[in-house]
Amino acid sequence: MGPLNPKLHRWFEKFERQKTEILSGVAAVPPSRLQFRETAHSWSALQVLDHLVKVEEVWLEAVMKNASPGHPVTPKARFAGLVATCVMLLPTRVKVPSGAQSVVPDTTLELPLISTRWAKIRCQISDSFQHFPIHNRGVLPHPITGWMNLDRATSFLSAHLRHHRYQLTRLQRASSKV
Repeated sequence: MGPLNPKLHRWFEKFERQKTEILSGVAAVPPSRLQFRETAHSWSALQVLDHLVKVEEVWLEAVMKNASPGHPVTPKARFAGLVATCVMLLPTRVKVPSGAQSVVPDTTLELPLISTRWAKIRCQISDSFQHFPIHNRGVLPHPITGWMNLDRATSFLSAHLRHHRYQLTRLQRASSKV
């Protein structure tokens, strides 16, 4: 395994810090509260984690499939990608886009299995970043914004992790009141 491109290395380190913070926060929640859902239509903490892993699995598959030669990114898609990333930085609730049903979480989950899957996809992302071509072409087809280049795709993934930290914090507070 060779050295990572410095920019990709920084992104990967940030992803790892975010994952560690998320898992540390969840570890502080009693296991009996990890299945707590605020409403019948909302997700539990375990479902949020499953969603995060599924997003990274789909993200990596798309990025690797589209890395070479990449796709044109229109100015409209660049702007839409920036807006989508900014929305992910807010604590507002956002529904999974209709074109992304593969990232909807399962209903019966266990934390050790989710953690194992997350570690596995992170190893795959790290390995993939070793040989990733750096260019400004689209590598991720977002269902709402259109094509994102690698820089926007990594920014979006990081913002997505931050977005769901808000959700996990909200769930932790709500579950402690019942």
